[in-house]
Amino acid sequence: MEDFCQITIEELVLNDKFRELVLCPTPAQELEFNTWIKQHPVEGQKLLVAADMIRSVRIENTPLSALDQAEAVQQIFDFTSRKKQTHRLRPLHYWALGAAAALAVIIGFYILPTRISDSSTSQSEFNDGQGWKWNKSGRTRLIQLADGSSIFLKTGSAIRYPDQFAADQRKVELQGEAFFEVAPDKSRPFYVYSNETVTKVLGTSFSVRAFGEEDQTVVGVRSGSVNVSRLDAGKPVEMVQVAPGQQVTVSKKAGSISKAVLASDDEISAFLRAAANGKNIEVVHYLNTASKAFGVAISFDPKKLKAHKIRANFEEMHLMEQIDAMCKAINASYSVKNGGIVIKSS
Repeated sequence: MEDFCQITIEELVLNDKFRELVLCPTPAQELEFNTWIKQHPVEGQKLLVAADMIRSVRIENTPLSALDQAEAVQQIFDFTSRKKQTHRLRPLHYWALGAAAALAVIIGFYILPTRISDSSTSQSEFNDGQGWKWNKSGRTRLIQLADGSSIFLKTGSAIRYPDQFAADQRKVELQGEAFFEVAPDKSRPFYVYSNETVTKVLGTSFSVRAFGEEDQTVVGVRSGSVNVSRLDAGKPVEMVQVAPGQQVTVSKKAGSISKAVLASDDEISAFLRAAANGKNIEVVHYLNTASKAFGVAISFDPKKLKAHKIRANFEEMHLMEQIDAMCKAINASYSVKNGGIVIKSS
């Protein structure tokens, strides 16, 4: 194991001996590996990351030539610029059309998303002068926060948040309805205040509906778990934990809070299930379906992308993580402009 620690993650992924150890270990080798990892937790992190990548790519009977290996590693560095990703490492069960491309997608995703940062918004539609950003357009608008979280703000709704979050928490305020994809950060819980209700999460995806003229606030959870509290005079008086597939309803008038099963026939749930099935995905169809499910505009050139197909398992991945991984696979980039997603392919 000490020999493996002397080489980089990129080299480990391409190393035949390490790949054989990960994919076809004997019982004795597996025991030795797990024991060594427990005894060397710091050094072992690199080996665990490389092992996850190898299991995720699952390239069978497709040996890489030395030239292919060099091109794949170079592509990884082109994608990442050797910068470290700020959010948690997540194994991506992903198959691209070619071995070199698949390897680059997997390793690149572990290090840095390929997003062109541009969250410009229309001032005439959004800001009201009191910090509230209103969506007065006819469709959902995507807002990306400084911590990497995404908010899909429904029409007729408003959100308020600071330019930079505090060191110990992330707080946003909502009027209306939105779907949240929260970047994980255990040291800074994410709070959504809406209509005498507060929702606390660490990293998950969920929806909140809380229009001021309505008595009820409804929170539905699709991944992870959240704590929902009813407020009285600004202070939490009752709290319930909501798991994936559940929703909670808070009534101001009745002073009650109750849980129920979340309906699974909505377009977002159907889209996420389809994206997780691992079948061949036509990129143009995927993007059109995502746009319809989330209600957000996704702009791209269908002529350039119509021939692109990938094989992927996007289970438990947020939409923006899926978009990021897909762009890596097809050598494209994306940006967020005027509340929508713009994809540019070479």
